[in-house]
Amino acid sequence: MILVVEDHDDLRRMLLSLLERSGLKAESVADGEAAMQAMHLVPPQLVLLDLMIPKKSGWEVRREMLKHSRLRRVPVIIATGILVRDLKIDEMKVAQVMPKPLNGEDLIGAVRRHMLPE
Repeated sequence: MILVVEDHDDLRRMLLSLLERSGLKAESVADGEAAMQAMHLVPPQLVLLDLMIPKKSGWEVRREMLKHSRLRRVPVIIATGILVRDLKIDEMKVAQVMPKPLNGEDLIGAVRRHMLPE
């Protein structure tokens, strides 16, 4: 299962639809706290994570994931409008950073490349 963490309703629905049309199981949440709750219940195969989300930022979510052995190994793709050169992706151990607006074909390719097997 892929966990989509995105606070914009239209984009979240579009991402879920794109993933499901590609044969991938996905769930979504709209904020950082809900993301952590969902991951503690069922660790996903991959997290598609926006950085600018309410309650806990994407970076806060990733930092918290790195503290938990069950979540540390879950690949994270950051989807953001922030300039990539401003991000500290190495220290946050993310699989990939994808700029918004997202290209659907590129996103599906990245998800398939990085997600953990079932």
